[in-house]
Amino acid sequence: MADKAVTIRTRKFMTNRLLSRKQF
Repeated sequence: MADKAVTIRTRKFMTNRLLSRKQF
């Protein structure tokens, strides 16, 4: 169960990084 939460967290982090990269 904890693994699922971690995956979602990492996915959010990855998307955030991609979004910030697109802006630049």
